Amino acid sequence: DLVSILGREKDGTVRSRIYQALENQEGVDNPAVLEHALAETDPGARLAASSYVAEQVAAGSQGSGREQFDLVVVPELTDIALGEADMHLKLKAVSVLRRARTAVSLEALREIAGRSTEARVSEAARTGLEKNR
Repeated sequence: DLVSILGREKDGTVRSRIYQALENQEGVDNPAVLEHALAETDPGARLAASSYVAEQVAAGSQGSGREQFDLVVVPELTDIALGEADMHLKLKAVSVLRRARTAVSLEALREIAGRSTEARVSEAARTGLEKNR
């Protein structure tokens, strides 16, 4: 299955695609995916993994890892959105925060909207907040 491939796959781009494919699967072992996601070292694959976890958290899926998402992933995504990453990564980070719809991710969007020096990033964060009212 796709989850077991994650542990063996060396290419970050391929792992990114696996995380994306898992979003369309049913009956996924969410705790196992979360374990892989939190151990992910490739930046692109880490964002794809975060996106998968955010979707599961928003859906309230069993074993989604909401607490780990709020404690570990949200600060990472906030740092990406406010840091020196390229625009694509910043916008992707904001998008993942929007998908999760947790109190902590919404607070991060408020912070990004207020602190980002990039108009596109702060606008994306504000839009995310408006859509989650």
